[in-house]
Amino acid sequence: MEFQIVELELDANGNETKRKPVAHTFGTRGEAVTRVESVIAHYQQYGCDSERDSWWALAANGDKMAFVIKPIPPP
Repeated sequence: MEFQIVELELDANGNETKRKPVAHTFGTRGEAVTRVESVIAHYQQYGCDSERDSWWALAANGDKMAFVIKPIPPP
């Protein structure tokens, strides 16, 4: 099974306002996790939300986003 990273744009209350796939697909969940951790490290503030199995980031301009990893079902 392959995996895809999905970026969620969040409003001030943490509600999802937009969703888009990031980069390409990954052969393992571990590869996707490594990529998410690399992406969020470029933001001013970031972290992991283990309760929701996601990662979050806060840009210098105040934009908030979350990243989730979704399995891609086989065709």
